[in-house]
Formats: sequence, structure tokens, C-alpha cells
Amino acid sequence: MIHFVVAFDAEARPLIDHFKLKRQHHERSFPVYLGEQHALIVSGAGKIASAAATAHLHGLTGFQHQQVWINFGIAGHPSLPVGETRLCHQVIDKLSKQVFYPQLVIKSPWPSESLFTLDEPDDSYADDALLDMEASSFFATANRYATAELVQVVKVVSDNAEAPINDIPTKQQIIELLAPQVEQLKHFSDSLQQLANQLQPDRRIGEAAAYYQQKFHFSFSQSESLRHLLQQWIALDAAISTDELCRFDAKSSRQLLEKLQQQISDAGQPT
Repeated sequence: MIHFVVAFDAEARPLIDHFKLKRQHHERSFPVYLGEQHALIVSGAGKIASAAATAHLHGLTGFQHQQVWINFGIAGHPSLPVGETRLCHQVIDKLSKQVFYPQLVIKSPWPSESLFTLDEPDDSYADDALLDMEASSFFATANRYATAELVQVVKVVSDNAEAPINDIPTKQQIIELLAPQVEQLKHFSDSLQQLANQLQPDRRIGEAAAYYQQKFHFSFSQSESLRHLLQQWIALDAAISTDELCRFDAKSSRQLLEKLQQQISDAGQPT
């Protein structure tokens, strides 16, 4: 599932319309919208609200790991023109100095930029970077549930030194800024979902590993080797069942690993 976390209703509207998301009226903590493959939550402004909303959406969608998380919305920048979109390769919490690094491993339709998350609005534009009030806590929270490749921050410039934050855009202006980016955001999020699918652990590996670990004692390195060998075997025979993976008899974990290695070698796959 693809999760969107936005701060304001106006940031949510283009996504709601494009993905045909439905409001979950029984949800009282935050406005939540769901579709078949997408979930969206409106956090409100600030780091605490964003962290709480991200955690709430994680629970609401089943506490799933290795899913896609995207923080989408407006941000300031000292010089970039209003309407420019950037993917964030570095997110810095201005107060704590903590730095987060979203991993950009798929092709992006936008250039990348650093971002500072502030505790209060700042119209000085002293930092040559994007400015917002949510991204650092969003990333810190979502990164607990997914690796950094799947947690991304996409911002559209809403204000700059020539058009400062004092001239706050209206709801309609925010919608008009974000709506043109939604189609590209869809393609980007779909690519992230394909990556998430590749990163999902195969259920058969966990089941077979658990079966063998009940029979034998494995050190940490042996457990890692066991999972690696089971993964190799599945790569050789995608249709193999859990029962077939569990068919080996052995006297020890070491002997089991040797038998698995031999099975893969016999199939012509180097270990």
C-alpha cells in the first residue's frame, strides 16, 4: 500500500480526487482517506502532529512493514520559483540537528534538494534549502516501518524571498500548485511500490526457517545463511512449496546448511 501524509486539507485534495479516496468518517483522531492501494492522512501542522498521524496511519492499515510512505505538500525556498517541485535527498531537523537521508534508488521526475524542518515559520530564508514544519518527524517515524528507499519527501515551492510566507497562499492556490504534480507523483509512487514488492520477504522463507530453527540451534550467522540459502532455492524454483523446502533431515544446523548448499549446487546455482 502507498501511504500519503500531508499537513493540510488543501494538500490532500488533489490526491483524494486523483486516486478517488474515500473519507473514513469513523476516524476521529485525524482525517483519513482510503482506496484500494492508497491511504492518506491529514496531520495538521508541526512535527508532533506529523509523527502522530504517521504512526496512526501505520496502525490503521494493519501495521504492515516495507510499504511506501510519501510526505507530499508545500514548502518554502529562498530562490526557487513558486510551483517548482523537488524530491528531498536530505532532511534536517533545524532544532535537533538530526539529519535523515531518504535513499533515491529509482528515477525521479524531479531534481533533488535538501530540506530543513523548522519548529516555527521563518521568513528570513537564510538557509539555501527547502523549508517545512513536518518532514523530519514524518521521516523518523515512517523509517521505523520501512527502509529509507521507501520513505520519500516531495515538496512543491509555495513561497520564496520574493513571495514570502507572510503572503500565505489560499486553499485554492495550494490545490492549483499541487494538482499538476499528481500524475508524476503517481508514476513515482507506483515505481516505489514495485520496489516495495521486491523487498517483501517471501513467506516461504520465514516458514521454512522457523521449522528448521525449532529442530536445531542456529547462531546468528547460521540463521542468516539459512535464509540466504532458502532464498536461493526459491529463486531456482519459484513454485516450490514450504513443505518441499522443509524436506531435509539432518543431525545439526551445520549439516542442514551443507545439505542446502549441495541442493543448490546440484541445481547448477553457485552459492
